[in-house]
Amino acid sequence: MVMSRSSSTHPDEAEAIRLVPFGLPLPRPHASADVLAELHAELLPTSPAVKLGPRFLRDFYYRVLPEEGLVVGYVAYAGDSPAGFLVATDDANGFLATAVRRRWRNLLAVLLRHPPSPRAVRRAMQVGGDRRRHRGERRSEFLSLGVRPVETRRMAPGPSRRQVALMLMRAVEQHLPRPLVALVDETNAPARRLYDDLGWTVSEKLTAGWPVTQLVYRWDGEGITA
Repeated sequence: MVMSRSSSTHPDEAEAIRLVPFGLPLPRPHASADVLAELHAELLPTSPAVKLGPRFLRDFYYRVLPEEGLVVGYVAYAGDSPAGFLVATDDANGFLATAVRRRWRNLLAVLLRHPPSPRAVRRAMQVGGDRRRHRGERRSEFLSLGVRPVETRRMAPGPSRRQVALMLMRAVEQHLPRPLVALVDETNAPARRLYDDLGWTVSEKLTAGWPVTQLVYRWDGEGITA
């Protein structure tokens, strides 16, 4: 179903890449927290969630949040090897607060056993403060998107990183209401080019808590097309 929706995807790409969901009421198997945490730490090493520690990333962010339906997405597989992932939420400004309210015991257990550095906690709180500025508008967000280089996927020739990213974006966006936003490092030229080419617009910049200024790309349209 996912692949047939991407009409511009080459047939060979659909055969080479398969998408495994998480946080969605779709038939199993679902992507595991271990795989998601590994991809996130490898491909997005400077993100605030990574700085809170591997146990937070695996045992709370990618186990509790999908269980609660607060984040959703897909992992792209090339054969048996994870090639990339996209995680999103339909409540960009409140999903973490909801997770803490519902599952604070899980969070406390992780943080007490594996405490993050005070600096990481301070940065996470700053990022949360930036999000709370927009509580008046309910919006969806592509929270994290990363794709491994082709040469590490044990497949040839296979789709490019851009093509895999588009496949993930098209699969996930159909589950999300509009408006839809995505945060992109100001220094990430390929990602900026991708969103620019797709017609997304930059609505603002975020700096508090981020190691690199974040451009907030926004999409109010229908299905994403290349």
